[in-house]
Amino acid sequence: MALPAKKYESEPTHLRIVKNDKAKRNNPLAIIGILLLIAAIIAAITIFQNSIDNNSQSDTSVENEIDWENAPCSPNFLNNKWKETTHPLKMENTEDKEFTNIITNEVIEYHPNNSQGKYQPHWHRKNPLSTNKHDYYLDKDGNPVRKNSKESHIYTDC
Repeated sequence: MALPAKKYESEPTHLRIVKNDKAKRNNPLAIIGILLLIAAIIAAITIFQNSIDNNSQSDTSVENEIDWENAPCSPNFLNNKWKETTHPLKMENTEDKEFTNIITNEVIEYHPNNSQGKYQPHWHRKNPLSTNKHDYYLDKDGNPVRKNSKESHIYTDC
């Protein structure tokens, strides 16, 4: 039994595909769709860049959120961006507390009035760029100062 003969169209398939692609590329609706897609991508990039800029500005204000000229009276006056990170051994031996800002990673210490009355309540700001005891803390203005120096103690007015 013989197979039926194939019917050939007037144009080969590969030429019809090329013609269809050209028709799609020259279609005004397709061009408008592509332009809208490009505009949407540009808008998304702009919104993303603005959100990054806003976050970096807010981080700066968060970093300076404590007015060290008027230091908080106690850790109770810190907002929820500060997490207590006191080492367990330090907790056993002293009443001192350490706090880390969850956004900026700034570390501060609170030393309450001790039972011997040696010192009044005060704060220390750890210097994140410290290399030794000569620049271990920051003063109330953010300048590096020596560990155990008078300037490293930021007293409360309470």
